[in-house]
Parts: sequence; structure tokens; C-alpha cells
Amino acid sequence: MKTIIPALFCWLAVCLVSPTAIAADSTLIDFEIKDQFEKIHRDDDFRGRVVVVFAYDRKGNDYQDQWFSAMRDSLAVTHDTSVVGFVRLANVRGVPFFLKSMIKGKFPREPERWTLLDWKGRFDKAYEFAADMCTILVFDQRGTLVGSTAVTGLTAETVTGLLADIRPLLPAK
Repeated sequence: MKTIIPALFCWLAVCLVSPTAIAADSTLIDFEIKDQFEKIHRDDDFRGRVVVVFAYDRKGNDYQDQWFSAMRDSLAVTHDTSVVGFVRLANVRGVPFFLKSMIKGKFPREPERWTLLDWKGRFDKAYEFAADMCTILVFDQRGTLVGSTAVTGLTAETVTGLLADIRPLLPAK
């Protein structure tokens, strides 16, 4: 009887965990999210490409621009970055509905600086972002998560580590 109870508990734990919850931890989730210009972006837009997501909350916004530029520019020197999807993603879950248009107006107005506005926090729920930081997620061409790190200010060590995750996935120039 003593061995049956732990075995039963383990079996219940395995059965109660959703297969999609397990998959979300290691693959690019299915999504359809608008940017600040109301343009819809879907996961299908990025399939077959290396995807680098720069996800942030209000305080993490202080770091995402420098990381976005550093990673994009560093990779462009030695690799063909046309096969990379660089994605800015704002975790705006919890913003009251009556403030949404005001918040949307605070995002950059330049079309090349589009940012996905994740009002439902789908990415945060799937990948557990660090609060007050920028979380960088790297997915390979199959949509498999190959790297994830939470960052603040630029550090050579972290840049080198992230580039080491991405460079083997890209064709050289």
C-alpha cells in the first residue's frame, strides 16, 4: 500500500499536466498579436526562420532597445540576417482597458520599430519572463527554444553567450 500511493500520485501528476504546457516551454507558441500600428503578426510569419524575441515589461523597456540593436548589428557583421526574425514584444498584460490607447501611443511611431503588444500575456505565461528586465528568447528554424536569458544593461559576456546560441543557426556571409 505504501508504494501504491506515491505511484498513484506520480501518475496523476503526469496526467494532469497539459501536453501544450510542456510544449510551450520549448517551442514557439502559436500566436496572432497586433503591433502598435494594428498590424497582425502570426507565428506562421516566422516559421522556418531563426527568431529572436526581445520581451519586456514597463521597466524592462529600458534595456530592450540596446539589446535589440547590439544583437542585430553584431550578427549582421558576419552572417546573413535576412533569415532572422527580430521581434520586440511588450508584455502589457494587466493594463486596464481604458488605458490601452494611451499605452499604445507611447510606443515608437517608426514602422521599422514595430512591437507586438501582448495584452493577454501569452508569451509571459509560456516562457515566464523576469520582471523589470528584458527577456531574450532564441528559437531555431524549427521553432525550438535554444536560448533564453533575462538581461538588464549590456555585458560582453552575455552578448557573447547569446551570439554563440544564434550564430550556428545562420548562414555566413
